[in-house]
Amino acid sequence: MMAISKETLARAIAESERFLEAARRLQEKGEGGPEVCSGCYWANPREQAKVKRASMDLTHVLADLRLCR
Repeated sequence: MMAISKETLARAIAESERFLEAARRLQEKGEGGPEVCSGCYWANPREQAKVKRASMDLTHVLADLRLCR
């Protein structure tokens, strides 16, 4: 079994917090407004992009974590 790097774990925690913050911000901006249509967030393209980017960055660091990098 390979050990998990403390640095990689710290990065994973930071990226997951960044993702959650961006996702919650988009969710808050869309609550009860015209941004929610058919269960999707259509408005706030910048907020959507932040969520997608944070998701991709989190995916990369989680891969590093799984590979013990």
